[in-house]
Amino acid sequence: MGNDILSGFPNAEVIGNEEKPSYNGCFDIYIRGVGALDRRDSSGKLYLYKKIAHGGKMPTGQQILDKIMILVL
Repeated sequence: MGNDILSGFPNAEVIGNEEKPSYNGCFDIYIRGVGALDRRDSSGKLYLYKKIAHGGKMPTGQQILDKIMILVL
């Protein structure tokens, strides 16, 4: 997933497992510093994807890139 993001945004900084997952099998993707302030959590994260909210289904790299594109354009 990180490589897919970097292919679309070469200057992005992709950090894996920055925080300890909150549950076993956790897979969340979030972005900092982009998006409406009222949609960010208390630490400034705007979640692009939460596996638990999607029935355990993994996103494609293109789905994540599409979400980022919508935010930054």
